[in-house]
Amino acid sequence: MNSYIFDDCKITELSYFEYKNLVKNIMSVRDDKMVDIFEEIIDKQVISSKSLHIADKIKILLLLRSITLGEEIQLESNGKMFSFNINEIIESISYKKEKFKYRSIVFNIPKKIYYKSKFECLIDNLYSFKINDDIKIVEEYTYKQKEIILQNLIGFETKELTNNFNEYMSNFYLKYLDKNEINLYDPNILLFVRGLFETNINELYDIEFSLMSHLKYNPLVFNMYGLPELRIFINKFIKEKEESKKQDSGNNNIAL
Repeated sequence: MNSYIFDDCKITELSYFEYKNLVKNIMSVRDDKMVDIFEEIIDKQVISSKSLHIADKIKILLLLRSITLGEEIQLESNGKMFSFNINEIIESISYKKEKFKYRSIVFNIPKKIYYKSKFECLIDNLYSFKINDDIKIVEEYTYKQKEIILQNLIGFETKELTNNFNEYMSNFYLKYLDKNEINLYDPNILLFVRGLFETNINELYDIEFSLMSHLKYNPLVFNMYGLPELRIFINKFIKEKEESKKQDSGNNNIAL
């Protein structure tokens, strides 16, 4: 499969089988489990020398969608259908490049696409804290260790901490159709991304059947090519059949 370089990441496109499995999974899984599917795809399809954060991962998913199904997409807004370009959404993504700071505590940019709660997100992304001018780096500590440290550091200031974090995360968003905005921390971001990848599963099965039945393709082909290439093969086959019918019709007329 082809690979692409994007923001210092090597991204490999989804094969037909990988895309079909993705469609089947997002059709059947609960909304709160979709994050696991998307995180798994990123782990499998992306090689990066840097640690990926939430904005990186959303960009990568959008790029994978563009590679797999094309740059153009139609979505409904206020009862009307609109067309827009996936690449424009990627370019619209905004986020703070600085770490989140609360008093002497520093947090990394959230690394997962979704967390069950903001406090869970803060624990997972705890980077460092300062005591008596001594900075302690705890980025590599276990989740449980960081949870205990953070609780001891903030005491009863959880609400104040999360309020500050909300303000920080308000800078993380994408735009589509020029004016519609989704915060990257909003659970609706998963529904939005799922909607971009969804397609008619019957069309995928039709492609499989046509290639194996009419062109006698080996099933291994579906691991070697993406959906766009397979559609091209089908279209070329249809075009050849139509041209063959025209030639046969012309020959019959001459014979008469």
